[in-house]
Amino acid sequence: MTATHAPLCASRCRSTPAKRPIVQRKAKLGATNDALEHEAEAAAKRVISGRSAGVTASATLPTVHRSAPPDAATAGAEAAESAVTSWPGMPLSPSERSYFEPRFGSDLSAVRLHADGPAARAADHIGARAYTVGRHIGFAPGQYRPASLEGRQLIAHELAHTVQQADGIVRRDTVAGDPDIDLGKKLRSEEFNDGYSLAFFDPDFDLIKKPQPMSQALADAFAAREQGIGIKDDRFDATSLVFGKSIRGTKTDGTSRIQDVVPRLAGVIGRALAKVPPTGATAATATPDRIKSLAIFAHGTPSWCSLNVTSSNAPGIFRTIAPFLSKTARIILYTCSSAKGVTENLGSTKEDVYRRGSFERGGTDSLAAVVRDTLVDAGVGNVSVWGHTGAGHPTENWSLRFFTGSAGKGSPGRGFVASFLAIEPVLAGAVAELAAEIGRQGFALDTTSPVFKAQAGRLAADGIYLAYAAMHWDKSLPVKPSEQAPTSSLSTALEAIAHFENVYWPKNVPGLAKMLIKSLGLKKQPAAP
Repeated sequence: MTATHAPLCASRCRSTPAKRPIVQRKAKLGATNDALEHEAEAAAKRVISGRSAGVTASATLPTVHRSAPPDAATAGAEAAESAVTSWPGMPLSPSERSYFEPRFGSDLSAVRLHADGPAARAADHIGARAYTVGRHIGFAPGQYRPASLEGRQLIAHELAHTVQQADGIVRRDTVAGDPDIDLGKKLRSEEFNDGYSLAFFDPDFDLIKKPQPMSQALADAFAAREQGIGIKDDRFDATSLVFGKSIRGTKTDGTSRIQDVVPRLAGVIGRALAKVPPTGATAATATPDRIKSLAIFAHGTPSWCSLNVTSSNAPGIFRTIAPFLSKTARIILYTCSSAKGVTENLGSTKEDVYRRGSFERGGTDSLAAVVRDTLVDAGVGNVSVWGHTGAGHPTENWSLRFFTGSAGKGSPGRGFVASFLAIEPVLAGAVAELAAEIGRQGFALDTTSPVFKAQAGRLAADGIYLAYAAMHWDKSLPVKPSEQAPTSSLSTALEAIAHFENVYWPKNVPGLAKMLIKSLGLKKQPAAP
């Protein structure tokens, strides 16, 4: 009987694993499009976005063999196995373990990385960027890049395979063939059914120069969450595009690049999709060639942002890119005061501007409104344009307003808090809790009183606002509500409402009830006879 080979698994394989056989078997290559591959790729994306990997051991799927000659497949797998299992390799670094272990929920101390000559040659031999054999991960030359987003995603993909524990399968990320086809296949995947995102940043955002501008870090984080596409050079071909990265928003002379980059990037995407015909149930409705969200990270005023986009030139810029937007595109101006009217007075303090901007309609002559009106004229009828009414760091600026195409040109923007959080069911529930608490404290109350309803309603709305604002100081939240609200409005609102109802309101109701008792002049209920 042949010697036992180490359990094998890895990325984008030629087959999926079978049940563990009673007799020993030789290594074989896994298929590049099987269920474990899809699971590993999905897990890697979840990990990079800060979520749990959600991978389970899966060694019971049926085997699907590839069309390559069996002897060649076996030889390649055995060479790949030997290249990593014959050498000790290196463990994950402390920083890598602290990053990946909580997300995988696993002890990864036994994992060994191989980025040396034998592993690199074996990876080339089986056509892989990386491959996994049991607890060993081998990398092709230049593919072990833990400092880059793409490199971390590749590591996450391979770690998913070590958790899957698929015996007898060498799994690997395949070397790209036609770059257009590879790009087209990725864009035809389910995650791009609604389109892709772009994030532009001001490279001069920081007053103090740093290796990476703060705006770029924020834009990169947005791109990683929102299926963003960036560019790494000016060739504008399929190899120029990178996923999960942002784009420099200005030319060397300081003028905007948006109107130049978007059409050229869309051309690359269109050529790639033309080589990969749509398939599946969503083929007729998917829009992978359209921009679903476009974000700008820059300084700003009510009529200007530091990508040199102004109320005067914005119509020309956004008319140019309108043909490439989805009909429900979201434009997000993560810039100061972009949703505040030029002459609008929201108060003299930051607190006033944030609070009133979160509730009051307005901003009809703001930069955000100009962009919305331009896109409505250009036929993007269901667009929404988001911006801030006040100044502040994008991750801590909760003064959000949005302008919708469905409301029509010239219509005012609406506050996120007023539209999504301080809504009737939530307010009614909060007021009912106040009334119940007043009763528990022994006071008589006419719950139909207009004065009570008005005062209690104001306290409830104010509480919702304060609870939402407080979430921006919660260090346990990897992404703050105001960052997510423009692209995930409903889910963000549900999280904020849950925080209000389960944490903030129960803690504050007793004190607020006492305030109402005093302001309404309520009397103690007569003692029961």
